[in-house]
Amino acid sequence: MNQNRISTLLVLSLLVISQSSALFLASANGQGGTINVFSNGSASASISLTSQHLDTNVSIDVPRNVTFQSGQFMINARDEIATPGQVTLDIGQDGVNEWAFNGVGFGDLGHQNMFINNATAQSLYSNGSAQSMPFYLPHNSVIDSGTMNITYTSDVPAGLIPIDDITAYESGDLDNDTLDEIVVKAQVIVQGGSAAPALASLDWNGLTGVTLSPWVVTCGAGADIVVADVNGDDYDDIISIAPGDDRVCFHQTNSTTGILGNASPVALSADLLSAKVGDFDADGYADIISIHEGGIVSLRTYNSKNSNFADNTTVAVFSNGTTMPAQLVSMFAGYFNGTGGEFSALVTDSSGHTNHVKWVNGAMALGVNSFDGIESEPIGADLDQDGDIDLFSSTMQGYILAENTGTTWTTTSVASAAVFINATIADHDGDGALSLLVPQLASGDGNSQTIEGNISVYNISTTSITSTQTTLEPWSRPKDSMFIDMDADGLLEHIVSAGEGTTFGLFIGSWDSIGMDIDRNGQEDLFAVGYAGDGQNGVPPLEFEDQLGLITTLLSPLTSGQMYTMHDYDINMNIFTLNFTSTGTGTFNISSIDIGYDIDFIVENNPAAVGNLTNIMNQQQTAGTGTISIDLPFLSTKTGTLSISSLYADYIPGAPNLALPPTPILSIDELSSERLVFSWQNTTDFGTDLIVFETFKVAAGGEFDLNNPTFSSTMNSTMDSDISAGDSYDYAVRSLHPYGVTSQLSLPLTVNVPFPAPPMPVQGLTVSDTGNDNGSSLNITWDASMDLISEYKIFVNSSEIFSLQELTPVSIITPFTGTFTTNITTDGNGNPLTDRTDYWVAVVAYDSYGNATSNFSLAGPVQSQNNSLRISEITFGISSSGFSNSSWFEISAMDSLDLSLTLSSEGEGIPSQNLALHFIGQSLSHSINGVTDENGVWQAVQVQDLTELSATFSEFVGEISLVAEYDGTIGTADIQPADLTAATLNGMGLLRATASVSSQTIQLNETNHYSIVTSVAPELPAQSSHLANVNYDWHLTDSSGNISDSGTIEIKGGELILEGTAVPGDSLTLIPSANQLWYSPTPNSIEFTFLSYQSNETGNETENETGNETNQPPFPDVTLAGTVSCQAVTYAWEENSTDSPLTCTVTNPNPFEVQLGFSWTVIPPTSPPLSFEHPSLTGPGPILTMNANETLEITFTPVRNGPSDGLFPGLQGVGYQLHLTCLDDGTGRCSGMTTSSATTEGELQWTLASQLEVDEPTDTNPTEPKGGSGALVGGIIAVLVIGGLGAAFVLLRPRPDDDDWFDEFDDEEDEDEDEPAPVTKPGRSLDEIKSEERDIQDEAPKERRPSLFDEIDGRGDIEEFDTDEEEFEEAEEEVEAEAEDDGITVDEEGTEWWEDEEGVWWYREEGWEDWAVWED
Repeated sequence: MNQNRISTLLVLSLLVISQSSALFLASANGQGGTINVFSNGSASASISLTSQHLDTNVSIDVPRNVTFQSGQFMINARDEIATPGQVTLDIGQDGVNEWAFNGVGFGDLGHQNMFINNATAQSLYSNGSAQSMPFYLPHNSVIDSGTMNITYTSDVPAGLIPIDDITAYESGDLDNDTLDEIVVKAQVIVQGGSAAPALASLDWNGLTGVTLSPWVVTCGAGADIVVADVNGDDYDDIISIAPGDDRVCFHQTNSTTGILGNASPVALSADLLSAKVGDFDADGYADIISIHEGGIVSLRTYNSKNSNFADNTTVAVFSNGTTMPAQLVSMFAGYFNGTGGEFSALVTDSSGHTNHVKWVNGAMALGVNSFDGIESEPIGADLDQDGDIDLFSSTMQGYILAENTGTTWTTTSVASAAVFINATIADHDGDGALSLLVPQLASGDGNSQTIEGNISVYNISTTSITSTQTTLEPWSRPKDSMFIDMDADGLLEHIVSAGEGTTFGLFIGSWDSIGMDIDRNGQEDLFAVGYAGDGQNGVPPLEFEDQLGLITTLLSPLTSGQMYTMHDYDINMNIFTLNFTSTGTGTFNISSIDIGYDIDFIVENNPAAVGNLTNIMNQQQTAGTGTISIDLPFLSTKTGTLSISSLYADYIPGAPNLALPPTPILSIDELSSERLVFSWQNTTDFGTDLIVFETFKVAAGGEFDLNNPTFSSTMNSTMDSDISAGDSYDYAVRSLHPYGVTSQLSLPLTVNVPFPAPPMPVQGLTVSDTGNDNGSSLNITWDASMDLISEYKIFVNSSEIFSLQELTPVSIITPFTGTFTTNITTDGNGNPLTDRTDYWVAVVAYDSYGNATSNFSLAGPVQSQNNSLRISEITFGISSSGFSNSSWFEISAMDSLDLSLTLSSEGEGIPSQNLALHFIGQSLSHSINGVTDENGVWQAVQVQDLTELSATFSEFVGEISLVAEYDGTIGTADIQPADLTAATLNGMGLLRATASVSSQTIQLNETNHYSIVTSVAPELPAQSSHLANVNYDWHLTDSSGNISDSGTIEIKGGELILEGTAVPGDSLTLIPSANQLWYSPTPNSIEFTFLSYQSNETGNETENETGNETNQPPFPDVTLAGTVSCQAVTYAWEENSTDSPLTCTVTNPNPFEVQLGFSWTVIPPTSPPLSFEHPSLTGPGPILTMNANETLEITFTPVRNGPSDGLFPGLQGVGYQLHLTCLDDGTGRCSGMTTSSATTEGELQWTLASQLEVDEPTDTNPTEPKGGSGALVGGIIAVLVIGGLGAAFVLLRPRPDDDDWFDEFDDEEDEDEDEPAPVTKPGRSLDEIKSEERDIQDEAPKERRPSLFDEIDGRGDIEEFDTDEEEFEEAEEEVEAEAEDDGITVDEEGTEWWEDEEGVWWYREEGWEDWAVWED
């Protein structure tokens, strides 16, 4: 566009020059001339301009009827005169400026006061360096003055944070942000109005600045604090030291909230002096090391397991070379050999001797190296930059420096009069060198705004200290200092306690150094050093001072020696920037910029069509004589003075041709989406002096820039290919002629660029599910369009697509060749595709103008499927009348069970799948199968008790596993493939049982013996076998609660039997043994209480207690053997729950107390089919004793160890040995006996019944009796010889305490005759009995009255008699005659007897109509 303008101007100039030459030749008579003064008659003028007021006080008087060859004047910008701001000149006031100084960033005329973006101020963030926004200065201008206000504020603005009564402060990273915070300890007013020591933290961040946390009450007023990460969570904690209380307060930082916790007191050893905190034992946790009076160094290590400190461990320090305890005065702790070394401590005594306390071989110990000379608490720093900690300490004579050699410290003592109270070592200014900083206390005037006192800076090395001229004045009366980097900029903030009057607190601020490079030669020209605040906390920003005028001096040479930029009206500008540096991070603020310059601008050329001042002057010409006054209308933005000078205009006679050419009329010749051609009248219509046509183009409705034509041409048409389909443009044309004459601008031609025809629908569109994927994906394939397109758009919708309006494409594809395939995973709303849901997919081709056909290609419906093998899982849902949850159950076979299985994958149920459920126990294996419903749930079990599932659930005892299995599926059109899986729910099958006793109050017998029988019945009778071998622990407790005896017994035959001796008042407790979690009895424990023996005998019990004790017989010399007699008992061939105990009577024939011992003669390697147990004699029960001449009844419990196979029916026996041993009464009587024990050998006998015949037909005409001939004959003879006497003899049982039961036989027989008849059960007819078929276990009698038919039927043993065959046959015939055909027999008393199929005996007396069950 500018090239077009230049071409136009060149053509115009050539034409003007050619015509001027002709006029010059034609004016040989001397009509030409020159103008060099303004209308005021002066060659210069000073114009006073008022802001925004047009001034026309100055003009140029020119003659009429002349043609100017050239014309110009100067505008003089001067620094020393008041600037009028920005100035414009519009001759003719047609809105087209002939000259203007109003460009963006130009500033005021003669004074640059803004940056290139018209801003008058700016802020520059510096992280060490920064560069200002550029600003203009006119090329070849002379800089007369230069000022600007440049300040700097550090990221942590310097200033005082008001805090009263500060007693200590330290630093640490409390919030794990890698930036140190300041922890302050001060006396503050707490709740209740009293003052107490408290802690708070000062934290900085870039948004809020420095903030003070809430105060937390602590201990130890006026004492130190230590900050360290005690518990290893990367959040520093605080230890507040309280020497007066011999403790510290531990404040733990909450790692979640960042809040400082309340005080937790930690007691230390007595006479506490000082304490430090660090990882002394190198376990990753900080410990507390402290010094105490008496030379004691104490350590409490932190225990991470209980979040507490271990007990104090101590080590003693003795005075150098003595055994006297050292008087410790100070301790310094740290990582002396660098952060990678160990944490240890230096303790110094009153003599200046320092010992190194270290962690050695798992304990605190004194190091082998020590040194002397330290008098006050040392200051540590790496003075020689070798990575370890060296020491400085002030002394009475000066100071001492101790260099760390790696194993000890080498000291250098220096005499000095300097005072080093509260000194600190730090790199205070960031120059890489350490300095010693010492507060110099001074008397205050009560006004904190006037500085009293300072911090003196010394150079320090490992051998000496030298003073410097540098002093720091952070605040009035500084007392102590600490240096940390709060903003991580590498420059330490000075933390200084200071203040006076009513203002005290912590000064915080870094010692900053800033610089400015004016001439950009890499050298800093201006400098400033100090604290950089923001004015809010008493410290102003750091500011440059240009006392030497370097801005003026250094910028001036650069205005002529640098490249410049060209602007309208022949104004050329140089571009400048300022460079800044800072030692820390902060912000430079630049304002009040004012650079004064001198320069003369030429008013001649301009960017308008008129071209220059000469043409403007020519356009003012009219025919005739005299002069024309051409006003110079100036407009300014400020009130000031404008100086103009050096007017020069030469002319020749004769007025120029200023005829106005015709206005172009535009019409469109060609319009497409790619090209526009329009034209106007023929060029001849515009005259022979036509220079060029200018075409202007803007977006429709825009404003034409007449200074910058879009096209320039001598032809009467324009072709524009820089158009976009769908856009609208406005075009206008004017013709350009000599002397700046232009035609009127044509009427705008508005053009709407059409779109090309949209591409055809895509071909070959197919959409299908993406195979072998995780679902939510569709594959789309189509062929490349043959049209010229720019992109393809893919639309996806859950309903059929009829219009693309309001649909959002899910993908945009660039053009391709051949066939293209892609996949999509979301619909038009951005939601993931839902598997097994119908979708429609459209693929539409768009051209570069966004046009597309409405007849697009569509595919659908189509569904995405998850074809991948997904992971499945089974979860249990369980409820029961017992205990159950999702991970464990404890239920019995009689509990209800509601069990469901849910098969799912990623939270979605899998329907119609086969599942298997297995119940697995030690003796249980049961399986069921089922199918999941539409929600993936199978209701597997829903029963009131488990036996509804199967009778085998009587074995639901002990550890039980419920195992659910799923074999997986390869998938269907509706179901995604799922992998096989299994789940197990473990639990315990309970054996619930009820334990019952007749009484829990037990009366001891006269010898204090007891026998306890507890019946145990299972909840489910079929589980009786599981009770066998269930153990109970018992313990005998005396009246004082002490256990006097204990043991273990087992359930045998549904009973717990325990015998022993006790003392009245004792109690016996039975409780199930441990490790029987499956056993659940009610009650869980049984307690018995023993009462003393209550005798029922009468008479004088004391009559034998009198007499002369000296007449007692001598104590026996030998122990007599005891006797054992047992009752006869018969056991069935197979166990049928009717096995009765075997009762024996043991007699002690000795006139003294004995201890009873019992053992089996032979103990077989494997248990016999039937064995006998007694809790005390053969088990772990209490030891039995017998009083003098006592008879004791003992019961042996039969135990079935296996089937009776291998045995023969009949009498059985097992050998035993009975031992009686004299029991000493404390007199030593048994030790004097020749034989103190005696042994009896015998055999326990019982009868084993014959094996029952099963399912064999009954022989109604047996040839032989069942019992054998000998037994039968013996039985008949016994009946005939002794009759009823014999029967009575069989029924009678001897009493244990009678010597001869025969003596009372006759009396008992007489008494029996008077006894009433026994009560029987309700009678029934024989037909009723047979039809009921009652269970033998319910109605079988435990015992029945013996009869002679026992012998006949083989149920009993009889003595054999010698008789002849004839008598036997007669007796047999007589008995058989009494038997009826249906099995009824009649005894000698006329009682009818009948045995049913279950072995139960029924009888009917004479005269009875119904039968009754026989009970013993």
